[in-house]
Amino acid sequence: MSSRLSNDSFPRNSNGELVDSCKSSKLLTTSTHVVEGPGVLVSLLCYTNGVNDITVTLHDGSSNADDVNLKMVVKGEDKIGGIMRAKVRFSKGIFVELSGTGAEAIALYLD
Repeated sequence: MSSRLSNDSFPRNSNGELVDSCKSSKLLTTSTHVVEGPGVLVSLLCYTNGVNDITVTLHDGSSNADDVNLKMVVKGEDKIGGIMRAKVRFSKGIFVELSGTGAEAIALYLD
């Protein structure tokens, strides 16, 4: 049995080219337009204040009026949630909408 990884295991940008690292939105504490143009969301990490439930919505574009690509709720007592290896494609950009007291998030993406 081979322990080598297939090319599908490595991150690719919106043109399908292999890349060696993701870009980060840094820690978001308010709803924010993260990046313009096409790409791929790799991971979305969501943090609560330990008490309140939060909702994190990923829009394909520059505002919360654009199409929804991903929406998740994280229970307050869970403190952290999200999605790894998401491979969620976006064509116009990433807008991360945060709702709920204490909501924070980090988006990792390829553009």
